[in-house]
Amino acid sequence: MCTNAGRTPLKSLDGVLEEDLPNHLLVDDKHGILYCDLAKVGSTTWLTSFAFASGLADRYQRRKWIPGHSDEALSRYNLRRLHTYEPDERRKRLESYLKFIVVRHPYDRLVAAWRNKFLQKNFYTVKVAPGIIKTYRQQGVDLGNFVTFDEFIQHVLHEGALSDPHWLTYESCKPCLVEYEYISRTETMQKDDKLMKLLLGVDRLDLTPKHVLAPADLYKTTKTLPQFQNISEHHMNKLNDMYGADLRLFGYHFDKSKHEASCEFEGRKCC
Repeated sequence: MCTNAGRTPLKSLDGVLEEDLPNHLLVDDKHGILYCDLAKVGSTTWLTSFAFASGLADRYQRRKWIPGHSDEALSRYNLRRLHTYEPDERRKRLESYLKFIVVRHPYDRLVAAWRNKFLQKNFYTVKVAPGIIKTYRQQGVDLGNFVTFDEFIQHVLHEGALSDPHWLTYESCKPCLVEYEYISRTETMQKDDKLMKLLLGVDRLDLTPKHVLAPADLYKTTKTLPQFQNISEHHMNKLNDMYGADLRLFGYHFDKSKHEASCEFEGRKCC
């Protein structure tokens, strides 16, 4: 799919343009790693792992602070956004550092975002939810003060995938520009500790090919997402347009008739 996009890998460009550089690409200079940080793909777990690897475990255990995504928070665990470096320094890291991305089925990620942001009291339920309910809920229908999943989907479709970091597409990580050596998935999260050990502490010569967490044969997993049972065909088509590239690029599928999300790829082979 990336070949069809006709894009040149970012690390081979003569000049690294800041507008093409993923804002979410984080640098760990201590371990020589570039990591694309997106919400709702286990990012808090990964940031915590970076903190522990940087010798900051005591601070977490004492609950003095928790992972965050602001520049100030990132600096606490020795991470920095790639675009903050000078062009020559960016290029050097793109060429020599190990790059990895963590992905999740886009529709499962939407469910996670809705549950986390609109089913418990927080900034979103106080500041964002009232506007969504006013815009998309039929008058006279009493469904309480929480945004339904259908209303949430209409909001995402209207505002666009770029409107909030919790439902950004993976294009934000520029997978057709940056040559990621490793792809991890939340579907194999139970084995991610093996990948973290590889990335943060072993000889680079021992690193094996992409999808290191997967078996060598075909890998497939499915998950039912009943939240989608009331989503109209029209809205599903628009969702497929919005997240279609993510689905195709990383081996994800969705069966609307069964409300079933699936992930299928061949182990040790990228996308």
